[in-house]
Amino acid sequence: MPEKGWTALTVREHVGIKIKELAKKQGLTVSDYLESVIAILPGVKPDEKWVTCDLCGVKLKARNMSEHMAKVHPESR
Repeated sequence: MPEKGWTALTVREHVGIKIKELAKKQGLTVSDYLESVIAILPGVKPDEKWVTCDLCGVKLKARNMSEHMAKVHPESR
């Protein structure tokens, strides 16, 4: 079972291998690589900014940062 917030993407094996190779060449995870590809498609607006928590390193959407800090790091407030 994948982590909460993740889903499996079914693609042909040769496509998956190529995506992994391209992501690795750019030093990105497959997820980050695919997000960057989607962001440059015409007519597609990026959903929102992603940020990284300075305390634990988790990557989340900017709008969820205050909720994350309240739930995960209440002592830091």
